[in-house]
Amino acid sequence: MVLALEEASQKVRADSRRTDPASGLRDFIAQNLGRDDVRLLSCTRLEGGAVQENWRIVVSLGENTGSKDNTAAQTEYYVLRTSAKTCLPDSRPKAEEFALLRTAWNAGVLVPEPLWLCTTPEVIGADFFLCRDVPGTALGHQIMALNQPERGNPSLVEQLGQQLAKIHSIKALPADLSFLKPSGESPAENSVRHWRQELAELVETRTALEWGLQWCADHLPAPPEEPCLLHGDFRTGNYIVDPEAAPSGRLQAILDWEFVQWGDPMSDIGWFCAACWRFDRPDLEAGGVGTRAAFYRAYEQASGRQVNSESVRFWEVLAHVRWAVIACQQGQRFFEGGESSLDLGLTGRLRPAQIERHLLEMIAPEVPSKGETPWQISHPKLRRLNQRARRRTRLKRWKLKRLRVFSPARSRCFGMKSYPHLLPNSQKTGA
Repeated sequence: MVLALEEASQKVRADSRRTDPASGLRDFIAQNLGRDDVRLLSCTRLEGGAVQENWRIVVSLGENTGSKDNTAAQTEYYVLRTSAKTCLPDSRPKAEEFALLRTAWNAGVLVPEPLWLCTTPEVIGADFFLCRDVPGTALGHQIMALNQPERGNPSLVEQLGQQLAKIHSIKALPADLSFLKPSGESPAENSVRHWRQELAELVETRTALEWGLQWCADHLPAPPEEPCLLHGDFRTGNYIVDPEAAPSGRLQAILDWEFVQWGDPMSDIGWFCAACWRFDRPDLEAGGVGTRAAFYRAYEQASGRQVNSESVRFWEVLAHVRWAVIACQQGQRFFEGGESSLDLGLTGRLRPAQIERHLLEMIAPEVPSKGETPWQISHPKLRRLNQRARRRTRLKRWKLKRLRVFSPARSRCFGMKSYPHLLPNSQKTGA
């Protein structure tokens, strides 16, 4: 109910002139609608939204029992989107995300209709925008339930390919998107450099991710012939499907435009096809809902652009590095940033190791015939990465010893259980 909005009152600044977010939101909607008969019926926190907060807002318009014409009430449904207590470094401000959503809407992309932007913190305590509520589900397991046993969901895959092609058709940078940085001569090289910096800022040392970034640096694809607008987070879980539409659901809207950038269109395809976004259908390489060939075919027919498989492979590998780094950052929001979401803590502890496994399966070198493992292969770059990881780990171990808290349990918490060669000799037997 409306009282749920009181949760947002914790964000209100100390000098804020308004202490009631519910009345502030009601007044904001009434002002934009140009009417004074607005009643706020309910406000419900939506599932998902690990980076942002999404609330379904229900308002009543025109209810006036005392009027002579006995005007009937009209119910409107909106979604309020605002930032969480802490955000990821690459997440865009609400004003920029609203401008991107409006650009996509004007280009004919299936998105929730953007309505109003508020950059006055006094209304609910933070910047936010409102858009139309779109019926359907965005939960991965519910979308997976629409799959056929072997073929997945060919109709949905075709719709997704067409919508991604429509996003990539935006090739001229509009004036209101001047905040987007040019992709440069090599978007791939810039991305590797960016995620190397993000990885270096993590508390933990992740050797597998460093190895993955080195692989990416050694396999840079050619720059795109024509850069375009990228969604940046085009995957299962970020679109709404109407499960009631026969026979296998209908695509309703593409969500979460906070990571949009300008660059290589193959990066969106690599992100969508990455193994980490297939949920419980790893055999369906296109987002867990269809075959890669079907998705490529729908995209190529709608865009007129040929999919470069080698380039997609590069971006798919980098997608695993990126998601693993983001998962670690999500964990830091829980353990260090003061977020109370258990989902963030579990993401930071469980996801990185799973993603690293997918990553190493994609880029693992061939195993020699005499029973050696990939970690025993004498590779100069791998040796350098291990030496760097050992130096970082020795420093962390020294700090932990000073606190007298180093133990096998602690080593697991710091992610070193996954790499026995990083543990002290006394603990290797139990690793």
